[in-house]
Amino acid sequence: MRAVLAWLASVGVGFVKSLGFLVAALIVPAVSSVLPVLAAVRVFGTPWSWTNAWSWGGLLILAVVFVLAGAHLIGTLFRVLLLRWAHVTIPSGYRRAETDPAPVLLSTGYWWNGHSYERSRRDAESDQRWRRQVGDPAYWKDVRWVVLAVIAVAPVCAIAPVALTGAIILFAQPTTVAMVVAVLLVVVSAVCAPYAWRVVAPLAQRWLRPADTATTTT
Repeated sequence: MRAVLAWLASVGVGFVKSLGFLVAALIVPAVSSVLPVLAAVRVFGTPWSWTNAWSWGGLLILAVVFVLAGAHLIGTLFRVLLLRWAHVTIPSGYRRAETDPAPVLLSTGYWWNGHSYERSRRDAESDQRWRRQVGDPAYWKDVRWVVLAVIAVAPVCAIAPVALTGAIILFAQPTTVAMVVAVLLVVVSAVCAPYAWRVVAPLAQRWLRPADTATTTT
């Protein structure tokens, strides 16, 4: 009995973790699709169409923009989840702000941050952060990870949630075939849930961690 309860607990925990990593991997694609979907239903009154090749070009541009804008956030989210759920520590490797010179107020009223002149100290510091991030190899590792998460993490972590969702839909169909397939999908979800999410840690250890640091497991 204890073994059964322990297995059920592992299924439940694994399902939640798989779903969590799936959501984290799909944040950027989901956000990138919001504007095209709204446009497709004429919310903006635009001619965006799923069958228009130029519309897909716009979607690609939006995806690139959101990948670049959200890479650091997504990388940080995965590091937090890996530490909490897999007990794997992956340092971000980002350069510290202390390496930047302090902005200087010039007699012209502009602030010099070592790269550009800005109207305020806040703008000067913001420009420093942007330049430091874009020029940091760790940032481009996060960019790469966002793409890899969609390609490699999402499909695997989606198995259990998608199978369970399909089973729920089929259980509502009053046919023998639907019931049989639904039961099989429940089995697939239960079998995969404890293990699917575990693909994230080795992938992150290989592709997300800084090249000059070691990954630790606690």
